[in-house]
Amino acid sequence: MAFLMEWKKRGGAKEEATTTVAPRKVCDTPECINLSYQLLNWRDPSVDPCDDFYRNTCGRYPPGSDPTVTRISDLLSKNQTSASQIIIRKYYQKCEFLKIPENSKTDRSFEDLMSAIRKIGPWPMVDWDESMLDEIRTALKNRGIDTSGDSEFLNDPKFKKIISKILKIEGMDEEVKGNLTERRMDLLILKFIFETTRFLPVDREEWERMDCGKIILQLFPNSVQILTDYQNDPENQKILSEIFEKSRGSLLKFINGSRGIDKGEKIRKLKEMRIRYPEITEETDFEQFTVSPDDSWYTMTSRVLPTPQNPPIFYNSTENTLLISPGLSDSSPGLQNYIKLGYLMSKTMANALGIKKNCSETILGSEGLGAEATRISMAEQPLIPGFQDHPDKLFFYILAANLCSEPAKQVNELFSSMKSFSDTFNCPGGSKMNRNNNCEYL
Repeated sequence: MAFLMEWKKRGGAKEEATTTVAPRKVCDTPECINLSYQLLNWRDPSVDPCDDFYRNTCGRYPPGSDPTVTRISDLLSKNQTSASQIIIRKYYQKCEFLKIPENSKTDRSFEDLMSAIRKIGPWPMVDWDESMLDEIRTALKNRGIDTSGDSEFLNDPKFKKIISKILKIEGMDEEVKGNLTERRMDLLILKFIFETTRFLPVDREEWERMDCGKIILQLFPNSVQILTDYQNDPENQKILSEIFEKSRGSLLKFINGSRGIDKGEKIRKLKEMRIRYPEITEETDFEQFTVSPDDSWYTMTSRVLPTPQNPPIFYNSTENTLLISPGLSDSSPGLQNYIKLGYLMSKTMANALGIKKNCSETILGSEGLGAEATRISMAEQPLIPGFQDHPDKLFFYILAANLCSEPAKQVNELFSSMKSFSDTFNCPGGSKMNRNNNCEYL
């Protein structure tokens, strides 16, 4: 603007004035180089991005890849200090120890499983005793196990292997297996076995294939937060606050520029929205654990009650705040993390405001608006090696790579509804990845 005002003062120019935009910097840190390597190796360049962007970006994605799991494994290789951190590390060390064939042979998991079953009641139930039914239900509920009539778990392949192994250890005939679901109490015991053996390998091959970082994340959903002491890190909170402000600013631009959105209340709500970091009471949560070196893997893992994993970013409508999971920004490299967090924040805010996208009578969620807002907010972020010639495409590749574990249809639906995507990749009208002509925000 200052340049234009000075230009006008001088009466304009006799020749057409031109301005140049400074090129974006290229990040050459190890994290950025690894990100570039990941994007290039996961891609399938034989697939046209305008035909199937998921396959184009994730066609060679290795199943099970999760930077959070890698991060946990790295953290657990270091010394931990708090009581909760020490407990998690003991579980991880036990897992790694049992992956060695000689060690898994000495594990007494199935013996301990049978002991746990007998504490609940005799099994299989030869003589029906109606008075035991409530007692068994109570024992299972105390362990956080659902006692409804659900029996779908009976078809689980691993569960069938475990039952066969138990029958073999106990010297029971395989024909007994077919009669185990006839009595309500037997079914409850089977549910107990299923719920407490989720992390129990059946054979040596399964022991060796155990992904200990992944198991820790499933056993302790808050393990990243606990291991990083993140709630005390002001630098990470500063980064998250910056991403939040940029994401909110981009959303405000979208709302102001939209014709179909009822602006007044949504703008007020968005301007007043704040972020908050919930406190973690890990020391209290881990008071129940006493881990002995002699404990079997079954004893250790069955001791952890089922815990629902909260979303990394959650909207609290009562407070009009985004609750940010501590440790969230510690699981991916910088640029990739910026896009991942910006997208999660933006779509959570858009969803909280009730903004949806109508594309040819198909109502989409807030994901598209979240992605658009993130794209705008990262316009000044650095490039990475291998993508200097495609600066506008980099955002889409990184966001899609973050979504490789999601269903392909869901990912393609997101990008095909974004006008910025079809413009950037020059997708012709009518192509599978260009369906935004009839889209509007509601």
